[in-house]
Amino acid sequence: MSKRLFIAFELPAVFKSRMRILQEKIMAETGSEGIRWVSPENMHITAAFLGQVKTENIPEIKKAMSSIDFKPVEITVSRPGFFMKRGIPAILYMDVQNAGQLESRSIELRSRLADNAVHFDRKPFKAHITIARLKKSSAAREVHHYVVNKLDKTEGGQYTIKSMVLYESALTKNGSIYTEIYSNGEL
Repeated sequence: MSKRLFIAFELPAVFKSRMRILQEKIMAETGSEGIRWVSPENMHITAAFLGQVKTENIPEIKKAMSSIDFKPVEITVSRPGFFMKRGIPAILYMDVQNAGQLESRSIELRSRLADNAVHFDRKPFKAHITIARLKKSSAAREVHHYVVNKLDKTEGGQYTIKSMVLYESALTKNGSIYTEIYSNGEL
């Protein structure tokens, strides 16, 4: 049996509450048709995406994670941004500034995973927090226009990342459901 897994830097509850308010603000101005909003409880910063992993390999992932002495990291979340697909906004995210320590932790984690023969997606680390997936081009353009031209740019703030968490991601028609499997650090 296998599970779809990823390791993430856990975001504090105060950030998630603030993002729920931001999402509601954007929804009130643009609507929500054609937009899949990420539940604030599911928001995170991905450290390593593992994909489908055999359950018997999970102890090796835990071993790699536990070998890292995780200490709290201060981050600054700045303004919303967009990942584009063929010139159309596809992902609405919050940008993370001063992410050097997170990147170092991600590199260390990936090195430990490789040492334990755990496969993972080798895409470069990009500190960001996805808050919506824009499914329809009309909705994408409307959200993009609102965020770029009308949204107050001071939506971020400073936060402390206190842990890395191994999650299982179950895909459903209503979005992903994340289940915590293991944590390294404070919760």
